Amino acid sequence: MLAFGSTVLLGTPLGLALLAWLYGGAAAVGIETLRLHAAVQLFGFLGTLIAGVAHHLLPRFTGREVRRTRLVPWLVALLAAAVALRGAWVPGNRIAEHKTLSYAAWRLAQRDAEAAGADHALLLDRDGRMGEAAVANVFCALGDEVVTAPADGLLPGVARAICIPAVGAGERAAEEREWRSAREIVAVNAVRGATAITAVDGAPVGDGAPGPLARALAEALAAAA
Repeated sequence: MLAFGSTVLLGTPLGLALLAWLYGGAAAVGIETLRLHAAVQLFGFLGTLIAGVAHHLLPRFTGREVRRTRLVPWLVALLAAAVALRGAWVPGNRIAEHKTLSYAAWRLAQRDAEAAGADHALLLDRDGRMGEAAVANVFCALGDEVVTAPADGLLPGVARAICIPAVGAGERAAEEREWRSAREIVAVNAVRGATAITAVDGAPVGDGAPGPLARALAEALAAAA
């Protein structure tokens, strides 16, 4: 952390000063500044490298497991608003079930959501059933049942595979009347973790706050990290 913090706090402004100098936007930079910048960057690189190597080699040579600090579950579940896009999910689209370079449809959906002031785009089929989000899989708490759409025309993400057994979710697409009245809607992504969707199209989801499902999914993803 010391190496990383020093690199960011010192290396970044020094690097910007050097760029400004190179492009003629600032006075000439002295050799001491160049040396300082190089030293800070090297310090950050070596500090990160040593920590990473130690993390992998220490258990091998000592037999002692490196302890990981878990994130507090209620801090892992983020909050977000979403908009629902009917017809954006096409069941049967086999290409969508694989990671390819064809992201245009999802990027356009996410752009539409952001233009509407939302964080997520929820992709529905033509009948309004819940599929996925533009950048995440979606879980819905419907009464005592938790469901997520089947991997039919959507990407079965890593986070989805972790979360389904963790909360005993069933694989079916929630009807529009169901998810509109859901207790919770949670988006899961291997990078972002669990995100509680607290509003859809301006209407609150449940009581408008993260609930037990969001916390359970956040804990499952944190435990698998």
